Amino acid sequence: MGAAGRMVTIAVAILFGVGAGYAFNWMRRPRALSYAEVLQSYQKFDPKVGAIVDLGAGSGAPEITASARVAVLLLGSCSACSTRSEELTSSALRKFQRILVVTTADKLPYSPVPNNVTRIELVSDDKLHSALNAYFTPRAAIFDGNGALVALQSQDQTMRQFLEVVK
Repeated sequence: MGAAGRMVTIAVAILFGVGAGYAFNWMRRPRALSYAEVLQSYQKFDPKVGAIVDLGAGSGAPEITASARVAVLLLGSCSACSTRSEELTSSALRKFQRILVVTTADKLPYSPVPNNVTRIELVSDDKLHSALNAYFTPRAAIFDGNGALVALQSQDQTMRQFLEVVK
């Protein structure tokens, strides 16, 4: 084997070594998470049952007794359109003394709250969305009259399913 042959052999060995190094690093990199895994990772930020959250007194809010239940419906800026007025007055919501509809939109194209229903308030509040980890919307949470979290909708439930099973 001549000098040219040795040079080719060395060049191939170097290229193979560099390629093997890239392959090794590529195999060690973290695996990309699926959408379901990303959503699941957000659950660790959910507030714990019993956590106290300031729901605010509201302007026309009725007095809340300690034994009362408060439903908080978290809507995004577009999910408000998917929550119809009849859903807000459905039988699943009749058991709550106060219903707080929270949106991230500054202004909605229409109000999802029916007229003449004083126990329902519409509020624009990003802080409450963060406190309740609204990583998907619409999402519902139930509180007692003292502001302690009783239940929080999971990502595998619809809002209607959640509200129907909560006692």
